[in-house]
Amino acid sequence: MSGIMSSSTALRKVELIGTLLDKKRADGPSLALNFCNGSSFPLALPPIVARGISNPPCVRVQGMNHRLLLLLEQHLDSPSRPSPTSEGKTLAAAAAAAKRGLACIFAIDFFEADLIAQQVVRLIILANFV
Repeated sequence: MSGIMSSSTALRKVELIGTLLDKKRADGPSLALNFCNGSSFPLALPPIVARGISNPPCVRVQGMNHRLLLLLEQHLDSPSRPSPTSEGKTLAAAAAAAKRGLACIFAIDFFEADLIAQQVVRLIILANFV
């Protein structure tokens, strides 16, 4: 899938990423490469695709970074913001995911400036190296 032309296209891209993660688990040891970025002028510029739009409230669009975080949480069965009581659960879920072989490369935009993207990276690291 090449570009993200609208929010509905972003939904389809997340579905394809989820399908690739499921297929990767079923196929055994392999490495998945997921491109989570996109661009289309004028409605889907890279910052909008990655971060989404939160203002004005009537035009809210969820960005790819947030959608990817939710997808990974679903695959890892772990919360994105662990509290002190759930940290053990997060590590256990990540360790279980690592045993299942969640080995993926995700190309994401705006890592340094986006806290959600940093949470995505944290989950990927936990899932692959715990």
